[in-house]
Amino acid sequence: MFRRKFIVAAASMAILAGCASTWSTNYGGLNASDTNNWRIGNITVNVPDTLTVNEEDSYSPEGDIVWRGEPAGDRRAQVRNIFEDSIKRGTRGMRGGQSVNLTVDVKQFHGISDRARTKLSVSGVHNITFDVTVTNRSGEVIAQEAGVKADLIAYSGQDAVNAEAQGQTQRVRIVNHLSGVFANWFGRGTDMRQTFSRIGR
Repeated sequence: MFRRKFIVAAASMAILAGCASTWSTNYGGLNASDTNNWRIGNITVNVPDTLTVNEEDSYSPEGDIVWRGEPAGDRRAQVRNIFEDSIKRGTRGMRGGQSVNLTVDVKQFHGISDRARTKLSVSGVHNITFDVTVTNRSGEVIAQEAGVKADLIAYSGQDAVNAEAQGQTQRVRIVNHLSGVFANWFGRGTDMRQTFSRIGR
């Protein structure tokens, strides 16, 4: 039995290793000179029903949405709330005279399963992709970018245990990351763009 479990685990690791790749947080973004007079009015986050949700506890679950950082529930609603919290935090300092509306269309929010998080080590990626559109009060598009990537290393094994002990839950880490991405996309704060190699999916 032990040998069979070892073989299954080894096969799963091989599958994940085959998915080892280069990941990135990457976007074009806007210039501060263009956004200094903006303040965010309405925020709309679309998480379409067409995105597949996978609750399977395998090492490498397929699906557009794989999220285990909160109790079981409406994963689309959880993802929407994560984006809303991130946008509000990331745009908190925008207090210009021109009100603009922000729409985000989520394309992928693929984290790691509980099994991968607890059984593996030095593996896992939160793979996050979305489109962003800014409109004025008349509904005219004044800024737009498709395919914003906001990938983030997902902790597993002892790294996950240590992070949780410090209050750095999966949700906390993602909200911190996304809020920085949104701030910098609007030409503010730290440049969040990066590239990294990681075994993940």
